[in-house]
Amino acid sequence: MTHPRNQRWDLVAVLVTVAGVAVRYLPWRTVFVDGEVLWLDPDVYFHLWRARTIVENFPHVPAFDRFISFPDGAPVPWPPFLDFLVAIPGLFGAGPAAMAQWGAALIPVFGGIAVFLLYRLGSRVFDPLTGLVSAALFALMPGAAEFSYVGRVDHHALVAPVILGLFLSFLCAAEAAGAAGRALWCLAAGALAALSVSTWIVTPFLYFIPVPIAAIACLRASADAGARSAGLMTLGASAVLVTAAVFFVGDVRRHPFELYQPSLFVAAQFAVAALAAPLAAVRRRRALVLLVAAVILGAAAARFAPQILAPLREAAGVVRGEDPSYVIPMEAASVLTPWCFFYVIEHYTYVVLLWPFVATAFTIGALRRGFSVGGALAVAYVLLGSVLLFLQYRFGEYAAPALALLIGWAIAAGSRRFAAFAAGAPVPWRAWLLGTVAGVALAASFWHAPSLWRAMMNEDQTSYLRRFFRFGRELSAVLPPVDLSSGAPSYGVLTKWDDGHPLLWASGRPVIASSFGTREALAGNRVAFKALLSTDEETAYRETAKRRLRFVVVSPLLFEVEGMAAIAGVPQDFLGFHDGGEAEALPQFPRTLHARLFFGDGTSGVFKGERIAPLSHFRLAAESKSRVTRFGRTVPEFKAFEGVAGARLAGRAAPGTPVKAAVTVRTNTGRDFAYRRETEADAGGEYELTVPYSTLGGRMPAGAAGPYRITVGTETLEQHVAESDVLEGRIVTLP
Repeated sequence: MTHPRNQRWDLVAVLVTVAGVAVRYLPWRTVFVDGEVLWLDPDVYFHLWRARTIVENFPHVPAFDRFISFPDGAPVPWPPFLDFLVAIPGLFGAGPAAMAQWGAALIPVFGGIAVFLLYRLGSRVFDPLTGLVSAALFALMPGAAEFSYVGRVDHHALVAPVILGLFLSFLCAAEAAGAAGRALWCLAAGALAALSVSTWIVTPFLYFIPVPIAAIACLRASADAGARSAGLMTLGASAVLVTAAVFFVGDVRRHPFELYQPSLFVAAQFAVAALAAPLAAVRRRRALVLLVAAVILGAAAARFAPQILAPLREAAGVVRGEDPSYVIPMEAASVLTPWCFFYVIEHYTYVVLLWPFVATAFTIGALRRGFSVGGALAVAYVLLGSVLLFLQYRFGEYAAPALALLIGWAIAAGSRRFAAFAAGAPVPWRAWLLGTVAGVALAASFWHAPSLWRAMMNEDQTSYLRRFFRFGRELSAVLPPVDLSSGAPSYGVLTKWDDGHPLLWASGRPVIASSFGTREALAGNRVAFKALLSTDEETAYRETAKRRLRFVVVSPLLFEVEGMAAIAGVPQDFLGFHDGGEAEALPQFPRTLHARLFFGDGTSGVFKGERIAPLSHFRLAAESKSRVTRFGRTVPEFKAFEGVAGARLAGRAAPGTPVKAAVTVRTNTGRDFAYRRETEADAGGEYELTVPYSTLGGRMPAGAAGPYRITVGTETLEQHVAESDVLEGRIVTLP
């Protein structure tokens, strides 16, 4: 039975957990709006999309999706466990709205589980006070909460509870007194190891923390065979379950472990460790040899996995040549930069400035106390987590619990020393004054955290997504259905990267651009961004038509341009940015396809002093009712254009005669604008104008409001153009 004092500590820990969950529910006003559920991050909408595909294909879990990185499709870059959880209402007959509500509300619960597990881990390794302070820090730090806010339905939210649960189970298995308890904790650690592989592909690397600790514990243990082999039994139990998880989440036919190579390394180590476990009680030297063999075998599996899997890939038909231009510019820009350091301070408060001093004291104290499984686990995790946090802020889901445990240990140790000092001080009030100053300074380091909480609670963080979804649903009703009879979608949509997954979910149409960092996503982004930033319409149309990208959805661009240009491999000479963050359109920007579509409607005009030529192959299909102001112009916030071959208006006139064609285009919002083209008859007396709008048989909400008015010299005539002429690029001979 638990000691009464421990029960009180546990009760306080439960209250801290509830507070942590409450903090993670702060953005609920912007997630549940007017009967809609809007998730916070555009990237996470692919989780909802995949949950739908799981429901549609259950029990098969598609590991390859034809609707992303169109037209080739791409492997899904994460394991399916979270998507299974989101799909639960759908598997019982509920609709997409119910899955969205369930997924949005579920994520903060995982944050609360991580808070309580951190309390238990800190209590077991140190004492209840350290565990409680660490849990409180993890519950309230904005950076720790950001991965599990309501509506941020991302697999990263599962990392902290799974890893903390794995560490706690490993520790309990190593310290269990009886064989039955040890076996149960070993199975729990194995189950969490398997669950971790099914959660996120990077997580298996954290298994390297228990592996050497288990080896050291085995070699240092007493004659008790059970205690000596507990660590290896944990790894042995994990071996079978992790390997099973790898086979479960991998689709060998179309996705042969291509994204699960880290787990091969881990599975190889666990497999050899499973063989070493029963021998550990007999011969330490043989167990050590097998552990060394496990490391070597695991390293070989990691090194030669591509060669080992090549025959499977070839048989599956997914072999792709290496792309020397495969880069992640935006990721590289956020590693080891001052901006990253300031981001860490902003999200983890100024208390992180204590990190170098506290980490040093923590490590020295652990070395002085001597080896223990819990102490070694805490030191390894704290140091690795601290390095990861400052190396790359996006590792916060791994590092935030480690940072909270480190600072929590420092606060608890400092408070105990202060209490002892105050009790024996000759002038108690001075001691209390010193303690008060230290407490105020510590509290001041968290001063900006409440402002971030208020921002999460009060600021409308989904207004852009709300408007974009409204437009996406309107598009889904007017765009032609996707034909899958050939096994691949008949057409796709080009967008910027942050709009890809939301549009996929809202309209159900394949997209080429996404915010993933995989090779396939970057290849698709490169094509999309080259087209949007192209100053040559013919080249852009040729590339999009070749890839069956029938529609282009444009939205406001600003700071994204720099990253898009880097991925497209073109110079960033489109926008300039002043110190205050104000953007300036450079002369090259008005010539881009994006600017000509977004600001110019694809017709002729003047933008920022630059003459914009009309487009021949892109016509407006629909626009949003919402408006936005950029560079002094107020325009529809979202527009969809259709790429077409264009009808070729041809005729004869005296050489040099000016020829003009104009038609009034009426949009779905009732806005009218004039589409104009002009040319001159050549030396042979012939002229030709390519126009994208039909006047007969159009199917889109936006279209021509009447016939073309053709002016040849001083003569004017009217001409209708059939939809088939525009789609097939036919010649329309003028009288």
